[in-house]
Amino acid sequence: MALSLSAEQKNLKNIFMNDNRYIVPSYQRPYSWTQEQCVQLYEDITKAFAENDSYFVGNIVLASKEDNEQQEIVDGQQRLITLWLFIKALSILLPVLSKITRMLWVESWEGGIENGCKFISKAIESNNQKDLNKILQYTEEDYCLESNELKKLREPRYKKEKGILATNAVVIYDMLKEYFSRIGDDEKRDFWEYFSTKVYLLPIVLSDMDINKARSKALTIFETINNRGMDLQDADIFKARLYEMSLRANEASSFIEKWQEITTDCNNLNISVDDLFRYYYQIIRGKERIVTAEKGLRDFFQNDKASPFLTGNYQNIMDSLCEILDILKHVLYLRNTNREIAKWLQVLYAYTNLYPQYAFIVYLFFNKNSNENEHIEFIKKVIRYCYGKGATTTVKFEIYSIMSKIAHRESVNDYYLPEFRFDMVNFPGRLTTGLSLLFNYLENSKDRVVSSFYVEKILKSIDQRDLSTWDKECFYSLANYIVLDRALKNTSLANRIKDYQNSPLPYVQELFQSGNYTLEDFNSREKKIQEVLTIFFKRNERN
Repeated sequence: MALSLSAEQKNLKNIFMNDNRYIVPSYQRPYSWTQEQCVQLYEDITKAFAENDSYFVGNIVLASKEDNEQQEIVDGQQRLITLWLFIKALSILLPVLSKITRMLWVESWEGGIENGCKFISKAIESNNQKDLNKILQYTEEDYCLESNELKKLREPRYKKEKGILATNAVVIYDMLKEYFSRIGDDEKRDFWEYFSTKVYLLPIVLSDMDINKARSKALTIFETINNRGMDLQDADIFKARLYEMSLRANEASSFIEKWQEITTDCNNLNISVDDLFRYYYQIIRGKERIVTAEKGLRDFFQNDKASPFLTGNYQNIMDSLCEILDILKHVLYLRNTNREIAKWLQVLYAYTNLYPQYAFIVYLFFNKNSNENEHIEFIKKVIRYCYGKGATTTVKFEIYSIMSKIAHRESVNDYYLPEFRFDMVNFPGRLTTGLSLLFNYLENSKDRVVSSFYVEKILKSIDQRDLSTWDKECFYSLANYIVLDRALKNTSLANRIKDYQNSPLPYVQELFQSGNYTLEDFNSREKKIQEVLTIFFKRNERN
């Protein structure tokens, strides 16, 4: 039979009072609703009950194999599990209504009760299934004990020790218990009748004899819904697509393990999975010579003809993602060494947007056999272009061209300026940190890398009243900034001189060896900075 779609609004009794079992697939994120979201749902439902209005929770998207009572949750896991937590709490608070418990579990073919609940959670990197099974067994005494412990430990610590599912289960129970303490028995029954018959979801169910086809169509609908304003990370869509591709490649079991490794690596690198795909996007753009404005990340990977989801295969995509992660890990290692390249990477990463970083990662991806000196020369070109252009996002258009040239083994311009821009020294603005580092390493090339650096003003606002003869523009000049290995207190220059003289950095000691910092010293330093940066940025006989 062909693929079929059904979409019919159902109340909670119709959703849960059956033999359906809901599967949370491995590509889904673990349960993550916050306490605030649970409280909001509680308040919305009790308000609607008081006003005798029905309440619509939202959509859920399900995929199922025909003639199978297990349905895979493609979208709606969070709200569906949270509603189940409400039902569990109500089953304890209304013990006379024994039929409520039938909405919590499924009956086995042999007629007994399975110890599991309505959900089978395969979500990786979580204990969701274990927590759901435990909550299913909660008694009134268990809820009371857990409630007391939650009050004792406070929410953050309790959640850390017990998990978010257990936390929300107790929070929901406590809210409903307090609510029931204010209403009579008849109203309690009325509330249950309302909750089970007047609270609605819209299940969108895709069915097929081939579960993979049903899942694929469900994912498409899921993406359409979420492209229209719902909060979803692009990585969730990509993960679902890759999972689908892994099934076709008979790699589903290894995909779960590889995806865990990818997310762990991203966390260790302090980037998101979305960030990883942004690097991948730039690599593809370079390879395809795309130099026009960027599309949204999801739009590109889902719809563009250059998307590897449409043109590539599962293994190639996974290999590329892992290779990018290896490059990012190597760059992080280089940034934390005392090698020459670490200095240049500091300057590159100090720029006001990520495009110089994208260019370097793309360079490393397509130049696997290049050496460190070649890396430095490339970084210098990118620094010269971006800093010479100023603090602006328009650098991205030339970066697109650079990445295209890299991908096709074409030479990249040196980007020397025809004339040095003196405003880079007089009013460096948002480029202050990067230009301070650049001058420092050009002038003191033999000094070690300042791994934990702080770029601070020499003359601060507190000094202005004592330096009334100085031009106010001096305070904005690059000559008024210095690279230190630690932050100093916000005190006057006179009180900081000794700290400067005792600095482990030779150039700092030298600058303040006289025990003072005069206008003559400032002018001399500003002139020196202009000379050093002019040599770097402007073509001359030295280059």
